[in-house]
Amino acid sequence: MNKACSIIWILLLMGLVARSQLKLGSNPAVINKSSVLELESNVQGLLLPRIPDTTVTTLATAPNGMLIFFTPDNSLMIRKNGFWRRVADTANFSGLLAASGWMLGGNAVSSVRNFGTTSNFDLPVITNNVERMRITNAGNVGIGNTAPATKLHVQGTNPLTLTGVQNGTNTAADSLLTITSGLVRKVPMSTFVSGAGTWGTTGNSGTSYASNFLGTTDNISMRFRTNNVERMYIDSARGLVGIGSNVFDATYPEKVLIDAGVTTSVNALYLKGSINNYFQVNIRNLGAGTQSSSDFVATANNGTETTNFMNMGINGSGYVYQSGNPIETGKANDTYVLGAGNDLYIVNNNAAKDMIFLTGGTATANEAMRILANRRVGIGTNAPSTQLHIKTGVANDGGLRMENLTSASAITNGAGYLGVDATGKVVRANTQPIIYSGGAGLAGVGGTATADLVTKVWIAEVGNSASGVVTITFPVNVVFTNILSIQVTAKATVAVDATTSPIATLFSNTLTSATVRVLESAGILLGGQALEAHGLTSTRIYIRVEGN
Repeated sequence: MNKACSIIWILLLMGLVARSQLKLGSNPAVINKSSVLELESNVQGLLLPRIPDTTVTTLATAPNGMLIFFTPDNSLMIRKNGFWRRVADTANFSGLLAASGWMLGGNAVSSVRNFGTTSNFDLPVITNNVERMRITNAGNVGIGNTAPATKLHVQGTNPLTLTGVQNGTNTAADSLLTITSGLVRKVPMSTFVSGAGTWGTTGNSGTSYASNFLGTTDNISMRFRTNNVERMYIDSARGLVGIGSNVFDATYPEKVLIDAGVTTSVNALYLKGSINNYFQVNIRNLGAGTQSSSDFVATANNGTETTNFMNMGINGSGYVYQSGNPIETGKANDTYVLGAGNDLYIVNNNAAKDMIFLTGGTATANEAMRILANRRVGIGTNAPSTQLHIKTGVANDGGLRMENLTSASAITNGAGYLGVDATGKVVRANTQPIIYSGGAGLAGVGGTATADLVTKVWIAEVGNSASGVVTITFPVNVVFTNILSIQVTAKATVAVDATTSPIATLFSNTLTSATVRVLESAGILLGGQALEAHGLTSTRIYIRVEGN
């Protein structure tokens, strides 16, 4: 090509570029006005990129309209709606020429209507640009699942509905579908209607206790539903049974749990029957350990294993009491009613009937105590006539004893004496008993005892003072109209000798007090023995006052 032709060719190309059109091959100066790029040749063609994998990054996001030659199946592919689509061979559209091509309506072969892939790829079925079904290259069909693991894998909420299914005849020719760990299997009807260990909706027909069951053979819990709501649950790992709930206590899981939830019924469990004998609810702990017991327990809403509950039970044969345990009590085989809340009430709610306590058996003669409906209490009698009526049935036995009463405290103001009236009732005496004196006579025998004027006696013990003079004031409830006699003595509580032994004398008194002098020997003088004040404060003074 000479220089002039080169210039002309360059000008021609520049003109084509200026008009945004390009033609390659023969007759480059003649180009179709509607084309951007035109190829013309009688001996050459267009060679597209040969691609072995369309999932590489650059091709996975390629724009719509791109063309490639896909080498794995030697097909022409175009990018459309974000996917690579094969361009069908034109020969398959023009007649019965080949059986390998296919269309949406099937292929054109009269004897075979194929729809699928001819290469080692899955076949997804898409509607509204969402995959609904997939046939894998291994022949598994998935509905709602893009990786089916079985020949038919259906996944979703309520995934399968059968209508117009014919009822079986319960013969060996019929079969049932079973589901085990999510897998559907065909089981002959004969397996369910005959033979030991088989079962159906009405139970099985086997005769072996060991093989007759209704349940699972693997570690899968059983759930029972009605109206698509779980009503009962059997835990496979621990054998726990839940009715109304499958959530068990984490620390002390219940063997049988009944959860009524929010309900209008007052009955969580109702047992009834008819028998001419005792009819019972029995709980028995077979353990013989040192803390074994059998118990019925009612727990408050805020209760725990140690607080806010009521317990009725019996200790086991090997039970040993542990000090400090607030729940367990008694000894082996002892029975008990134990409250671990606030006040403990034992109530007869019938206002017209009594409350009766028996010991030693259920016979009427074994009644030990009775509380009448009018709140009178009878011990040893079933007809108490007073608020507390004690009947021993033994002569000279009052049936009442008070032990370990203290006597060191001061006399209570207004205290009196208890007595028994002619009817046997215990009453409070209005006055202290009369003290009798006299009657011995001059010879020491005979005579008659008379009621002395003394009706009050007061005895006390006080400490000495350093001066040896002590004024003793009578208690306010010891009131004398007349003082008949006052006796005083003194006793040292430490070692003393003949010269320091205390001598108590009454110096003076009134109706409400007495002054006492405590003296000791001061040595022997001519004509007598001298005395002086005894000043040991540890010395005790005893006083006895009689009067009326």
